[in-house]
This record gives sequence, structure tokens and C-alpha cells, in this order.
Amino acid sequence: MVRKKTAKLNSFPNAFKQKTVRSALLPPSPTPTRSRLSKIFTENFNSLIGMVVNGHEYQEIWSIDLPIFSQFRSVASYASFDAVSLYTNVDNGCATKAVLDLFEEHQADVNVIGLTKDELEQLLMTTLACSVFRFNNKYYMQQRGLAMGLRLAPLLAIVYLDRIERKSLTTSVVFYKRHIDDVFVVGSSPEVLQEVLNNLNSHDPNIKFTIEEPDPNGFLPFLNTKVCIQDGLNEFGWYKKPSSKNIIIQSGSAHPIYMKANVVRSIRRTKDKIGGVANSSNDNEMERILEENGYSKDVSRTWYPFSPPDGIPMVLPFVNDRTAREVNRIVRRSSLPIRLVFEPSPDLKDLLTSSRRAVSVAVTTYSAGIQTLAGSQGSSDIVTTV
Repeated sequence: MVRKKTAKLNSFPNAFKQKTVRSALLPPSPTPTRSRLSKIFTENFNSLIGMVVNGHEYQEIWSIDLPIFSQFRSVASYASFDAVSLYTNVDNGCATKAVLDLFEEHQADVNVIGLTKDELEQLLMTTLACSVFRFNNKYYMQQRGLAMGLRLAPLLAIVYLDRIERKSLTTSVVFYKRHIDDVFVVGSSPEVLQEVLNNLNSHDPNIKFTIEEPDPNGFLPFLNTKVCIQDGLNEFGWYKKPSSKNIIIQSGSAHPIYMKANVVRSIRRTKDKIGGVANSSNDNEMERILEENGYSKDVSRTWYPFSPPDGIPMVLPFVNDRTAREVNRIVRRSSLPIRLVFEPSPDLKDLLTSSRRAVSVAVTTYSAGIQTLAGSQGSSDIVTTV
């Protein structure tokens, strides 16, 4: 990324190249217009995902029926492919063409609100061209790939990879399923898998796949599971990367309760799914992760944010009464478990004498909308500076 040196926008990541986005629809900056267009495209073109042969939106490999493995017994070879930096390497023009070609095949299933193919192409390219973002109060333009944070990006990436896969797969591939950029593939031999990998890497110079093979015990990590196929039987286990810090949403956070419940439900669902093959160490590991993040069988302690009875004190500089009342009103409306403490700025006397003796500073405290002046040294709202 090159930082801009003039008032104009700079390009990303290496070469400086000025690019002006001219459009009556989108100005050359991130605007709600682009977001709304992206949302419309995503909602109306989302039905195309069902037309993609291999890009299935699954997150758990054990949910897929694998009866075809039985005919290969111990001869079958399996591996996982991973597309390197997929979103930033997808060519916008090629991805747009792939989506429009798929749209032509299934026009009856897509609502295009009366737009022609040429108009759709123009809108898509205009939306994708506005790839401007701001970092540290400086503006940058993404030079290649799908714009970061664009809700249309997953759809385009999935359809574009599907086009590459249609040209790459051979008849010797037994099973091939993909989740975004992670692929689980089974072939009749290791040579078949290598041939498929070479084919995938030959269609676009920017799209490259890497391969991961099973470990010596026959288990292959894929997403949050590991799978072993032997003698026509598939065995599953729970998997997490060695670099994982076991950090999930803390039970005492201010997140909505349903989000915490979904986290626990997902972990326990994984545990139940692999319960038939997982050993007790996996069960203990999952329980330990939940406990480390504050989850327990005590409902009152697990699901609600921790806070002292009068709220967690938060010290802010005191400017004036009007500002203090307004800030307190906003915080009280947010229902955050905090208590605002406004501390006056030190005067010249405080600064000159603070190095020789402790000075008790009167603090104006706003708690539950009530103004309290803490003037005694025994009060918990006194802020002592040294």
C-alpha cells in the first residue's frame, strides 16, 4: 500500500496509478448508494448460488452423505484445497461475466427488476469500481480484486470459482465440495488430485490453490473438523488450529444474550455431532474453552454482564454542567452498566503542589441523572491525585 502524497487518491498495493471513477450513480468515495446497490444485487442474484454445482454453503462436513466412498475402500485419496487470498485476487471483469452468463442460463429464477443484461453489467462494474477506503484519515483505492467489505463479494467469488472448477474437474474425481475458498476433494488416486490442482491453477494467474493432505494417522483437517476415510468408512473428529487462543464472546460482555447462546449452542452442537468418535479429551477441551470464557451452569452468572450495583465507574474530564448532563443522558439511554464520574481539570495550584502532597479534588458525579458533589475524603467518589 502506497500512501498518497497529493490531494488525489492513490492506488493499491504497489504502483502509483491515478484512477478517477466517473459515474452518475456513484461518486468516487464510499457512499450508502454503493451499499444499497450491492444489497439489491445480493438479494436478487442470491438464487444463483443454488445453480452453482460445487459451491455448497455448508460448514460441517459430517452433514454430507458420502456413500460413494465405499466403492473405493482403501484406494481412495482425499485432500483439501485452499484458494490463496481469494477476494483480493478475483478479477472484477471476469467475475461479472461469470455472473451474467449464469444469469442468462437461469433468467426465470432471477428478479432483475426490468434491467437488461447490458444495464446489469454497467451497474455491477460501477459498484465494483468504487473500491475506495479510508485508513488513518487518508484515502486509498484497491487496485485489484473485490472491494473489501462489499456484501456482493462472496456471491461473485463463488460463481467465479465455479466457472474455473467446471473447466478443471475430471471424471476421476469422486467427490468435490467447496465452502467459499475451502475445498474437500476425493479422487481415485493421488495423481488425480494433483492433476485437478494443476488444472485449477492454470486458468487465472492470480487464483492459486494450495493442497493439504492427511496426516500419518489418516486424518485431514477441514474447517472445524478432521476426517478420516478408511475401508469405505468415514470417521470424524473435532479440530482447531494450534494457533487458536480459545477466545470466544465472553459471558460477561455487553453482547446480546442470543449471541452468547448461539456461541455455546454451536460448540455443543459440534460436540454432539462428533460424540460418536471423539474421545473424552475433546469433550474436556470444549468444556474448558467455555469455562475460560466465563460460561458455567449458573445461569445468573453466565448470561448477564458483570457490573457492581451502582455501575462500573468511568472517569471523564469535567467541562461544564450542560456537557456533563448531555453525556450522562446518552450513556443512560444506552443501558450500559457504567457510572460516569466527571473530574475537573487540575488548576495551576494543583500542578505546582501535586509533587509535594496529595490533593483531594472535588468531583462532580452524575449517577442515574442525579448530581452529587463529593466533598468528604471518605466518599468513594473522591479522586485523589498525587
